[in-house]
Amino acid sequence: MNELHLPTVSAAPQRNKIGQRPDLVEQPDQLADMVSSWRELDFVCIDTEFMRSDTYFAELGLVQLSAGQNIVLVDPLVPGMNEALRPLLCDFELPKVLHAGSEDLQILAQYCGAPVNNVYDTQLAAALAGLGFSLAYGKLVAQLCQVELDKGQTRSDWKQRPLTDKQLQYAADDVIYLPEIYHYLDSRLTELGRSDWMRAECRNLVDNASITAEPEQAFNRVSRAWQLKGRSLLCLQRLAAWRERTAIARNRPRSWILKDKSLWQLAERMPASEDELSTIDEMSPGQIRRYGKDLLDVVAEAVQAAQQDIPDRLTEPAGKSYSQVSKKLRARVQATAKRLELAPEMLARKKDIDFMLATHANTGSLDLPVALKGWRYPVIGEALLDEFARHHSNNDSEN
Repeated sequence: MNELHLPTVSAAPQRNKIGQRPDLVEQPDQLADMVSSWRELDFVCIDTEFMRSDTYFAELGLVQLSAGQNIVLVDPLVPGMNEALRPLLCDFELPKVLHAGSEDLQILAQYCGAPVNNVYDTQLAAALAGLGFSLAYGKLVAQLCQVELDKGQTRSDWKQRPLTDKQLQYAADDVIYLPEIYHYLDSRLTELGRSDWMRAECRNLVDNASITAEPEQAFNRVSRAWQLKGRSLLCLQRLAAWRERTAIARNRPRSWILKDKSLWQLAERMPASEDELSTIDEMSPGQIRRYGKDLLDVVAEAVQAAQQDIPDRLTEPAGKSYSQVSKKLRARVQATAKRLELAPEMLARKKDIDFMLATHANTGSLDLPVALKGWRYPVIGEALLDEFARHHSNNDSEN
C-alpha cells in the first residue's frame, strides 16, 4: 500500500488546539446567527456526546461543530437549540462530516425532528482508502495527524451542568482534526477512483439512519427466532412487539423489560398462568408482578388468533453441507480485498455470505443481499455468484 501523507497538526490551521477552550453556545439566537453564516462554507464537521446506559432513547448531552475557523460546542439541553440547529443539518447542499456517524445521525434526527442530509463519514472513507475497517477516531487521528487524544472523559456524565473544562476540551478534540482528515481522505478516494463508492456508502448510511423500527418486525432480531414456526412464531412476533412498545413507553432498554431468552421461551411454551410464567428462564418475580398479566394476555391472543395471522417461517441458516462453498466464497472475498488493499469486511461480511447460503438452502435459488449490489456487484458480488454456481456445477457432475 502506498505510504500516506497528511499535514501534521502543526501545519494545519491554528484553531482550538488541545488546551485551548472552545466556544460554548448556550443561546439559540446566537447559534441561529452562526448557522446562517456557515451556509456558504464548503463543509461542516459534527460530533455528539450522548448517554444511553439506562434508556431506550439516547440522551443528547452536547453537539460539537467545526465550521471554518470555529470550534463550537452547542448545549442541546437549552430549549430552542434544536430549531436553531435544524437548518444546518437539513441543508442538502452543505456536506456534514462525521466519524462513525450512524448513531449520531439517528440521535440528531430525533433531536431536530428531521433527517441529517448530505453526510460524509470519515470512518467509511478511511476503510475505502485502505486504512482499516471500522477505525476509531482516536486511531485515525494518531495515524494521520500524529496526535494522541485523551480519552479520559469517555464515560463522563454529559447531562451534568456545568460541564467541566476537561469535558469541553475532550468534546472539542472530536472535531478539531476532522477537517484535515476529511481533506486528505476525500482527495485520496478521488485518486483511487472510489469517490462513487463513498457517495453510495454515505447515502446508505443516511437511509439506514432514517429507518424507523416497526414493533411488529422486532421479532426478526430475537436470537433463534428462526427455530420457531406456526403459532409459536406468531406468539414471538406479538411478544416482541409488546416489548418494543413497552420499552419505548417506559424509555428503558429492551433487555430491562424482558430478555431475548425469556421471550423465546414464552413463545415456545405459551404459558397460561403466572405459575407457568415462573418457569421461564431469566424472568424475575418482579417482572412477573409488573408484566405478568400483559404477557399472558399477549400469549392468549396469539393462541386464539386466526390462522391467516401466522407469519411465514423465517429463513433457516444453511447447514454443514454448505461449509465448503462458504470457505470458497470467503477465500474469494479475501483475495479480492488483498488485491484492492481493502479490509475484507468492506467488501462482504459474514452475514452477507450467510445470506447467500441460507437463501439457496431455503429456496434453491441464488441471490445477493442488498449490501452486495450497487458498487459492490462488479467488484465482488458477481464473482461470488459465479463461484457459487461453479461449486454446485462441479458437485452435480461428481454426483
